[in-house]
Amino acid sequence: MARMLSRIRDLIESVRTKEEEKRRMELNWLQAQINPHFMYNTLFSIKCSVDMGRNDEAGHMLTTFIQMLRGILSVQEEMVTVQAQMDALRQYVELQQFRYDGSFDALIECDDQAAGCRIPKLLIQPLVENAILHGVDMAAGDGMITVVARRVGEAISIQVEDNGVGMTEARIQEVMRPQVPSDRPHLGIRNIHDRIRLYFGSDWGLHIESTPGHGTRVTLRVPALEDVQPDGKETPC
Repeated sequence: MARMLSRIRDLIESVRTKEEEKRRMELNWLQAQINPHFMYNTLFSIKCSVDMGRNDEAGHMLTTFIQMLRGILSVQEEMVTVQAQMDALRQYVELQQFRYDGSFDALIECDDQAAGCRIPKLLIQPLVENAILHGVDMAAGDGMITVVARRVGEAISIQVEDNGVGMTEARIQEVMRPQVPSDRPHLGIRNIHDRIRLYFGSDWGLHIESTPGHGTRVTLRVPALEDVQPDGKETPC
């Protein structure tokens, strides 16, 4: 009987280990889908500034770009603080404002209760990228993107809102449909939703509210967590 119980425990542990490996592989694949064109576009914008003789602007852009990459690449952990993501987001937005010649403004806020909580890295930037690429009307020159992170009970709520072109309900459903092909716009939104659910379960994820011609609001909800324990589990923030 003891041998049988030991064998059952070994099988359960083997299944748990394989499931954890599968989850990590899925997360790595999803994270790899983050739009790689941002680096090319940023470097191209810097080159254009140099070609036009705007060397001070190009130097500032390059410094900001290096700082942002250092912050992203130097962090090996899957989980980072909300504050760290918001700081990196400010650098990202500054680069995009240079690229689009100030065609949009941005407001980025994080309350103190949310700042120290930890969330999977690279969750917020793709949502802002979608607002820039598919939401804001750059030709109008009056675009506004607002990002607000708050602690709401036992959850962290992060809202990314723009005053752009908006979406129909049918378009929202299409954006959130599982297994969207990789060549479709808005992949990042479904990507982020899937990553959150892989980490925390089906009670968490993204919610989209939008009206054509009146902008879009994407709300990201994850549990409020702080310290990562040696067994890999997080404690409430």
